[in-house]
Amino acid sequence: MFAGKSARVAIFRSYAACVVAIAACAIAPGQALRAAPTSLSSRTLLTSKWTVEGPIEGANDISGIACADSPANNNCLIASDELRSVQCVRLQQTVDQFGPSDQANPRIISGGSIELFGSGDELDAEGIAVANGHYYVIGSHALSRKDHLQHNRHHVVRFPTSLCDESHRKPGDGAIVEKTSLNDTIKNQDSLAPFLRRPLTSGGINIEGIAIARGRAYIGFRSPSRDARVAVASLAVEGLFDAHPTNASISWLHLGKDRGIRDLARVSDGLLILTGNASISVDGNRHKRLAATIAHWDLRSQRPVPLATLPTASGKPEALLVLSETDEAYRVLILRDSAASGAPAEYLVAKHRPPALVANRIPRHSRIRKVYGPDHALPVRTLPVLPQSQGRHGFERPPVS
Repeated sequence: MFAGKSARVAIFRSYAACVVAIAACAIAPGQALRAAPTSLSSRTLLTSKWTVEGPIEGANDISGIACADSPANNNCLIASDELRSVQCVRLQQTVDQFGPSDQANPRIISGGSIELFGSGDELDAEGIAVANGHYYVIGSHALSRKDHLQHNRHHVVRFPTSLCDESHRKPGDGAIVEKTSLNDTIKNQDSLAPFLRRPLTSGGINIEGIAIARGRAYIGFRSPSRDARVAVASLAVEGLFDAHPTNASISWLHLGKDRGIRDLARVSDGLLILTGNASISVDGNRHKRLAATIAHWDLRSQRPVPLATLPTASGKPEALLVLSETDEAYRVLILRDSAASGAPAEYLVAKHRPPALVANRIPRHSRIRKVYGPDHALPVRTLPVLPQSQGRHGFERPPVS
C-alpha cells in the first residue's frame, strides 16, 4: 500500500535534497566546483598563475603548447608564431587530477630549441599536437599580414618527441624532421579552396589549431568564418605525410558570429576548442575583441557546447593545454599572445551536464525544479534511480510499507 500523493512528494523532495547536499560535500575543499553555475563565466575558475623559469624564445608571441608524457609533463613543446624553431620545456607542478597545481610556484622551465627551417621566413607555427611518439607542429597556411606568400607558413612538421629529451636532442636534424603541406588538401575542398591565398582581411585561410584523436588529425581554422560557422578539417594521421593526403573531411562548426578557432586539445570524449576573433586587425583596421571561450566538441555534432568564458586579461588566449581531467572538470593551462612569456594561467573548467539528465527525473511541480529551472543541470550527472515502478509524475518512487 502506497502513501498519499503529498507524502510521496515529500519523500522525494527529502531524498533529492539529500542527494544534492551529498554531491556538494563530495567535492573536497579547494576544488572550487560551484553548485549549479549560473553563467558561462562562473563555470571556470582561475586556480594558479604560473611563472616561467629561463628564457623563452618569441616569449611575447606564444601560439601553441603540447606535452608528450602527461601527467609528468617533463617532455613538452612550446611554439611562437614569429620563429622558424620550437622550444622544449617542462612543467613543474604537483600532479593532482582535480585540485590546483602546487600553489607555491607552478612553472614552465625552458629548455633547448629545435630548428625546423634553416632559412626563409617564420613557420608561423599556430598549434602543436602529439601522437605515436611524435610532435606535429602546424603553420597557419595563410598569407602574411602584408599579403605576402611565405612558403614556410604552408607546412605541417613532424619529428620524434625524443628530440626533447636531453640525451637525444639533435636540433635541425633533417633526417628526423618531416614536412608536408595541406595546400593540396585545401584546394580539393570546394568550401575552402576559394579562401586559399586570400588576404587575411578578406577572410583568407588561417589555421590556428591541431589535435589528434582516434587516428585522425583535426585541423582548426580561425578563418574563413561564414554564417557564424568555422571549419575543422580531419585527415587520417597515417596518410598525413603522403604525397596526396586522403580521407579529408570538413565540418563547419557553429561557434558564433566572427568567432574562430584559436587552439584545439584532445580530451577523453572529443576535443576542447579555444575560440576568439576570426577576423584580423591589420594596419589600424581594428575589430572589437571577443571574449575568449572554451567549448567542447564530441566530433559528431555541428554545435560545440560552450563551457566557459575566460576572464579578460592582457594578451589574447592562443594556446590550450589539458593538464588533467576527471568526471567533473578539466584542468587547463592557457597561454596568451602579446603577453610576457605567454602569461601562463591555470583554470578549472566544469564539464557540461545535459539538463535532460536531471530535469527528466524531476516532476514539474518539484521545488528543486523551481529553484534550478527545467534547463539547468545540477552538480551531479543524474539523480540516482529510485526503486519500484514509475509514478504518475514521471519519476520513480520508493516503496512505502
